[in-house]
Amino acid sequence: MIAALCAALSGLAFFASTGLGVIWPLAWLASAPVLWLAFGETRGRTVATAAFAAFAIGNTNLLPAYYDVLPMVPFAIGIVVSALAFAGCVLAARLVQRRVCGITAMIAFAALWTGFEYLSAFGPNGSVASIAYALAGVPVMAQTASLFGIWSVTFILCFVPAGLALFYRTHAALPLLLSLCVFAGNALYGHWHIRDSAKTMRVALIASEEMSDAAFADNAKDAVAAVDDYASLIGSLAERNPELVVLPERFTVLKPQWRALVLKKMSEAAKAANATVVAGFADITPNGKRNIALAFPPDGGAPVTYVKRKLVPGLEDGFAAGTGPLVLKNGIGIEICKDMDFEQMLRADSALHPRVLAVPAWDFEEDAYGHARVAIMRGIENGVAVARSARRGLLTLTDPYGRLVNRRASTSDATMTLVGDLPVGEGAGHTLYARVGDVFAWISLVIGAGFLALAFAKRAKPA
Repeated sequence: MIAALCAALSGLAFFASTGLGVIWPLAWLASAPVLWLAFGETRGRTVATAAFAAFAIGNTNLLPAYYDVLPMVPFAIGIVVSALAFAGCVLAARLVQRRVCGITAMIAFAALWTGFEYLSAFGPNGSVASIAYALAGVPVMAQTASLFGIWSVTFILCFVPAGLALFYRTHAALPLLLSLCVFAGNALYGHWHIRDSAKTMRVALIASEEMSDAAFADNAKDAVAAVDDYASLIGSLAERNPELVVLPERFTVLKPQWRALVLKKMSEAAKAANATVVAGFADITPNGKRNIALAFPPDGGAPVTYVKRKLVPGLEDGFAAGTGPLVLKNGIGIEICKDMDFEQMLRADSALHPRVLAVPAWDFEEDAYGHARVAIMRGIENGVAVARSARRGLLTLTDPYGRLVNRRASTSDATMTLVGDLPVGEGAGHTLYARVGDVFAWISLVIGAGFLALAFAKRAKPA
């Protein structure tokens, strides 16, 4: 009964805070109930079952967004694998606590789960499943990502509840003191690190579900009509003098029969607004399909093409992936939706020092905030502002510290626009993480494996 209660408490906390959950304070407590169980006398098999159930329960909050759009078999396998890994980390912490010491167990648990998330990020979905994103909506608590990426945030989110669990299990003061110090240190660093910037860029975001059918247009009439509507919207914002206008991912289809006409209309709209316009298209050519963003310069010249590099498994299997980053001369970098899920790729892109990332996107409504905060965390890691325009999601402007300048939902059938002065700072590539990369994740892997090996090498303590 106690094991089931611990599993339920941890599971509900994960459900409410990670994945698509939004109650971020619970992320600091989610692991504690099952770790409290693990640090006691409960049988290992029961502990493993409770930990597996807790993490699996938490992951079920993804189902409303993806059950009818993504292949369910790989989705279910992903849930099972991550739940098994979490159970393994809990059991490893239990072993280290019994054979080495409690403080070492706290570090081992945090290091092993951080290592697992890092290795998982090499998969087709990147790091999107990390528990670190729970703190993206609270920038002051997520600034350590600028030091060591989301891996340091994950480590802290595991270390703190492990200390709480050990304190309530053993009544030793040191685990609690260490947890509180790490929590407070993280918050203090966030307050110290965040700065206001005098450099801004006026950005306009546009999304319209009224023209959503154009994303699958098979004729010139529908495709060009969507372009005309968006061009009109761009014109309506011209008097507000945006330097950058971002439209959603694949807002209409480009085919050879009407490609020239569409490009002409969009170039005219960019020139009339005197703004760089970044717009997403489904580019259908005789050589195949591509998910692209075209950047139309304010002088009405020829657009520059960026091809989406990371495709959604099961949804974009017929599309060809791009091969490289794109940063315009005016410091506008371009990514498309799922590209933002891959922290290593974005860190490499930061070497080109974009001032702002223009991100056409297409979400699934229920994951609007969940996917937006992944992009927010990329901004914190690399010190770059993000302008993200998502269909069926959110329009968001965030500064280089992840602070929300403005946001607006685009999940209704109405046309949504958002204009704001976005602080851009010095541009990407100036954070410690942009310079040293994933060194913290590798150190975590080594420490976690080392403590586990030490525990196996030692005999169990006498009862």
